[in-house]
Amino acid sequence: MSLKDAILQTLQPPQVNPFMEEQMHPWAKPCLHSCSQPLLRLWDDMSVSRIDKHGCMHAGAPRKPLYTREQRIKALGNHADLGNNDPTPFISFAYWKAAVEDFAAKRENKGIGSGLKRLTAINPNVRIYGGLPFVNMEHEMKHYGVVDPYGLSYKYYVDHYACLSAVTPEEVVCTWRWDALLAAAGDDWYERIVRPAFEAHHEAFIRDNPDAARPNAELMRGLGWPQFR
Repeated sequence: MSLKDAILQTLQPPQVNPFMEEQMHPWAKPCLHSCSQPLLRLWDDMSVSRIDKHGCMHAGAPRKPLYTREQRIKALGNHADLGNNDPTPFISFAYWKAAVEDFAAKRENKGIGSGLKRLTAINPNVRIYGGLPFVNMEHEMKHYGVVDPYGLSYKYYVDHYACLSAVTPEEVVCTWRWDALLAAAGDDWYERIVRPAFEAHHEAFIRDNPDAARPNAELMRGLGWPQFR
């Protein structure tokens, strides 16, 4: 079974029910715009989702069902609260450089984490092309009425994305040691190293998959995506 099919099984039970949450608020609905920059994840030896020997990342509970509104509310709430150890079907990524730096500083100040920190960048356009869902945490928490556990009006979840189930090797741009990245480029680590690596990865992806350069709405129709709405 493909990863796409496995994720779809967590969103929709085998017997389609028109009242299931995926029919009313689809997470597998294709993204209709391309992304101009990578998604970024800072992790260490204590992180649940790390790059494994096969170049993949896996969520703590990749097959947890998300059929119902209640299941989604619980999963989003658990994932949003860093103090909650209940495994979720999500892998967190940030869209902005500043969010990564802020997260790194908070972990340093609180003495959280173990061992070397690493930064993984992924190309979300590869994920879109492969039909692998990811959701905007701020938007979904607000949609489902999930309370911000820190009482900060969802500040930590702005442009925070959660990939469902797993990240494939094809999506990964590169993984760097965080200390080496800072030593090599200082405050310009994103502009000098990460951004050029993403652009090179994306150029190679488009070269190998020319139809991925088509407008996404047209592309998704061509790939036979299901129309939930």
